[in-house]
Amino acid sequence: MPTISVHSLKTLWIYKTESRGWQHFSDLTLVEASSLKVTIPDQPYANIAQALIDLQIDQIEIRDQLDNVQLKMGLMHQKIDDLILLTSLMHRGVKLVV
Repeated sequence: MPTISVHSLKTLWIYKTESRGWQHFSDLTLVEASSLKVTIPDQPYANIAQALIDLQIDQIEIRDQLDNVQLKMGLMHQKIDDLILLTSLMHRGVKLVV
């Protein structure tokens, strides 16, 4: 069974403060963070739910863009097929004339 060590707590961004016990970095005051030499990231991971929602929105937008690209590729494929058919018909016509 894995044990929780001080290192694993720091990996989880949990630090021991002198006045308030163990605290997540998002709950540290600036004084506590500087005394513990903790660098608080600009965008903490405290709002994971919002980050997941943002990722889902991005995924929907990317899926829409991908669908649009696939549609345009399908239309291009159809135009190429039409050009090949037209070229083939023209080639047959030239053979008949010659």
